[in-house]
Amino acid sequence: MYIEKSRKTYLDILRITSIIAVIACHTLIYRYHTLPAAGNLRPVFIAITFLLKTGVPTMYMISGALLLPKEESLSTLVKKRV
Repeated sequence: MYIEKSRKTYLDILRITSIIAVIACHTLIYRYHTLPAAGNLRPVFIAITFLLKTGVPTMYMISGALLLPKEESLSTLVKKRV
């Protein structure tokens, strides 16, 4: 039986919000390009898109933070991760 180590729920919540941000960003970019040039909502979509673009860097940072405490040799790291 596999017993999981202490799981950090705040990282799971951050992952979920990052995934939602990435999905929302992709759908809003489609909407952004279909708006007319003089649309009143255009600045709103631009602002929301810029806020949602933090989803991917956040996911990379979470992955890096979870890999920090691991003690692996360089050859093992290359074989597993690259």
